[in-house]
Amino acid sequence: MIKRLPKPPIGSGYHVYLDNLFVSTRFVQYARSQGVAITGTCRTNAGVIQELLDLQKMDKKDVIPWGETHSLYTPNGEVCHIGWKDQAFVLMMSSFMSGDERVLRLRKRPKETSSKAKTVRIPFGNQAIKVLSIPAIADGYNYHMGVVDEFNHLTAQNARLRHVERGGHQALEH
Repeated sequence: MIKRLPKPPIGSGYHVYLDNLFVSTRFVQYARSQGVAITGTCRTNAGVIQELLDLQKMDKKDVIPWGETHSLYTPNGEVCHIGWKDQAFVLMMSSFMSGDERVLRLRKRPKETSSKAKTVRIPFGNQAIKVLSIPAIADGYNYHMGVVDEFNHLTAQNARLRHVERGGHQALEH
């Protein structure tokens, strides 16, 4: 798919956000070699640095404080692996961003019935919503993947509006 992208103007490139199905250290390095920056969540078997996997395993008992971020680079320095404690310990990778930059965002306090409510509700105190500092990589991912999810939702909702006929007449029309 990367090779199908049109050549970007000189001095620019692509930054693609992907979900955990496609992101691995090998793929992010390959995409980078093709001039495409990748950012996304990743699975535990995607070549994640062991230290982050150990932290994720440790957090099964909900002991890492909300908002804690860990950024580690691969030995060649091309891919940043990020672990961030939100409601769960989220694993991310990027060839473009690190977990060090932060932004302020309005966040909603999770319900008390949430399985991870113990540590996640602490920064909110008695407030239902609060401006909190989150990693810029998570903010970018949430925004850009949210747009993709919104597009998928809208196209699924309006499937009947796109009438498509299959057959030989398409060759004549196009």
